[in-house]
Amino acid sequence: LLSGRRTSLRKLSDIGDGHLHINEIDVKLSLKKEDSGKLQLQAHPINRYPESPAGLDEHEAAQLISGEKMIIYKKLKESELNSLDVIFEYDPETREFIKTDPKKISVPDRVNGEELSPGQREQFRKGEVVEISDGTKFRYTGIDPDPIRADRMLLIASILIDGGLTY
Repeated sequence: LLSGRRTSLRKLSDIGDGHLHINEIDVKLSLKKEDSGKLQLQAHPINRYPESPAGLDEHEAAQLISGEKMIIYKKLKESELNSLDVIFEYDPETREFIKTDPKKISVPDRVNGEELSPGQREQFRKGEVVEISDGTKFRYTGIDPDPIRADRMLLIASILIDGGLTY
């Protein structure tokens, strides 16, 4: 949660808020920073029907829901002068569209000991599949508790953080 990820589905019991009482509900949890800087716990319940977010047309939403596409990267126009890069994904467990700012994605510097090129780093940031020399394929995901989906069971990803420490 503290790294900005969603949990897997969790069962919450005996939830109450004023006049509303829920015996049991399955949700994914995340933290959201309020304008004041405080963290707020958010629950993402299983929706009855998916609701398309602004920025996606019906065809694109259908492609994500059907699994034809896993990620859609778009530049959305904020104003006449500014555009905003966004990654859209669909979470079939909660029937919810997830919108991610690619600038906030931590891109690994190395995967399985191989340094990623600037092009591979950009591919990862856009949610595209990256392939390294040993044949490993991986990509970013905002749906899972871990930010990387790969075609291998084991993946060693390193990120260089301030001070030259590798994480």
